[in-house]
Amino acid sequence: MRILLGKIAVVAAASAFGALGMIGCALAVYFEFSGFGGGRDTEPRLIYLVLLGVGFVACLGVPAFLWHRFFPGIRAAWIIAFVVVVIGVATLMGISIAGT
Repeated sequence: MRILLGKIAVVAAASAFGALGMIGCALAVYFEFSGFGGGRDTEPRLIYLVLLGVGFVACLGVPAFLWHRFFPGIRAAWIIAFVVVVIGVATLMGISIAGT
C-alpha cells in the first residue's frame, strides 16, 4: 500500500510541476511576441519558440511516461498526453500565427 501511495505521489508531483512548466512556456511565448524585455519592433526568435514547444511537450511527456511506467495496465496516459500536447502546441502556434 505504501509503494502504491508513493507511486501516486510521484506521478502527482510530476504532473503538478509539469503543469507549472506548461504555463511558464505559454507565458514565455506570449512575452516573446509582446516584446517584453526586448524591442517591440524585433521579430520573435524562432529557435527560442521551438525550444519552448519542446519544453511544453516534455512537461507533459515526463508525467505520462511515469504514469505508464508505474501503472502499466492503464493505457489512458498516452492518449490523454497526446490530446493535451496537440491542443497545447496548437495554442502556442496559434499565438505564433496571430503574433506575426
